[in-house]
Amino acid sequence: MSDAMKEISPVLRDIESLKGELKREQRKIVIRRFLRNRTSAAGALILLFMLLCAALAPAVCPEGPYAMVMSERLAAPSAKHLFGADAFGRDLFARIMFGARISMLIGGAVSLASLASGLVIGLYAAYFRRLDNVLMRICDSVNAIPAALLAIALMAVLGASTANVVISLSIIYTPALARVARSSALSVKESTYVESMRALGAGPGRIIWRHILPNIIGPVIVQASFIFANAIITEAALSFLGVGVPIPQPSWGNILYEGKSVIYKASWMVVYPGAFTVLAVLGLNLFGDGLRDILNPKSRV
Repeated sequence: MSDAMKEISPVLRDIESLKGELKREQRKIVIRRFLRNRTSAAGALILLFMLLCAALAPAVCPEGPYAMVMSERLAAPSAKHLFGADAFGRDLFARIMFGARISMLIGGAVSLASLASGLVIGLYAAYFRRLDNVLMRICDSVNAIPAALLAIALMAVLGASTANVVISLSIIYTPALARVARSSALSVKESTYVESMRALGAGPGRIIWRHILPNIIGPVIVQASFIFANAIITEAALSFLGVGVPIPQPSWGNILYEGKSVIYKASWMVVYPGAFTVLAVLGLNLFGDGLRDILNPKSRV
């Protein structure tokens, strides 16, 4: 027995080495396809720019977003105030930079929370028929209500705060991701290798998380990137309506709300936060479109 193991050991090591090389080559192929895809590259650059704005805000704007100079209220864009000043004399550039931190934080948190809960719901609904009807009917009930109205209702119940925005938006966007996960898992569930694992006695948990999940993660991640963008838009809308991130925290939606009353006198109060919101959403949508093309095995990049 020991002699047989000695003979097999080199073969096993060679197999493991080949697996490692195959994974490295696959990563290189994905990176090359990503760089060749102009859509994904442009989206990634915009997303990187937004993340840098969020990360470097304290270093670039050491005075912070709350410093008020009433003598400079509604000051026009200048060398001192690149984007002008608001009605309280606060530097608009600093508030937009710090607003990027809130938008990226909320969008990322909502995307991750929806990804985790949507995967659990979608995978188990696809694998267990009895759970399918219950979970999908709940998702249909949530989807039947317009997202904006449901978000306003949830925020009215929970109260205006950053954490509650994340909770309410996660509830709203989980069903969409759960449906993507379920539809992908239903086709994978009937595959030959899944049937083989079931015949060998593998439990549902192992089949779901070790064999079905890796084969559906592509479209789920793409959907999560679109949820990231939608969360930024919805958060800005909630803050604009006064039920999102509470004032005086810097949020792009809050800044737009403060600028609507002085739009003709100080148009920069609306132009700059609006432009950053559009740019962030555009970058995330381009990034998601690029990911969809890259992760599609039928595409040629």
